[in-house]
Amino acid sequence: MNSLHERCRAFGEERIEALARCKEPGDFQKLWPAGKADWPFTWGECWKAVPIIHLEDYAAELGFFVDVLGFQSFATWEGGCFLAAPESEFKLGLADTREGTAVDPASFQLDLMVGNIEEAAATLVERGVIERADLHPEWGEEQRMRTLCLKSPNGISLKLWGNLAGEAPSGDTAGKG
Repeated sequence: MNSLHERCRAFGEERIEALARCKEPGDFQKLWPAGKADWPFTWGECWKAVPIIHLEDYAAELGFFVDVLGFQSFATWEGGCFLAAPESEFKLGLADTREGTAVDPASFQLDLMVGNIEEAAATLVERGVIERADLHPEWGEEQRMRTLCLKSPNGISLKLWGNLAGEAPSGDTAGKG
């Protein structure tokens, strides 16, 4: 097992096997293997990490993220830009395919934990992003956690997660583990 690919696959398989043995929320802490190495980086001054998605229709995606979802651009270049949520909690890059190979939209999903799932869903209906606010009870009706799935113009899946407003029902942990 010499190659980096082979070593990393073995590390990953060990973690997948640990997850398969988890039966209760506390099992993760007991069964998840310790990391094999420490983080070797210190963060730079401007931004920390920005995944970049290369798209067939960069213009449509740029309009969707900025003008429909409200992201703000903090850096641009010919054929691409970096975007951030209003208080920079999350950053994302978009680029035209001439900057690289286009991503298969089905290979990427963006999950966002929001504090106002019901209000956000209503806003997305108003903006024409979705037809109706179908909040899905991800872990059952007895839990407050709900999700809402939508697609960007290029077909990238976005999944919003959030708790319903109001008091938590008895036994609601608002999550699984």
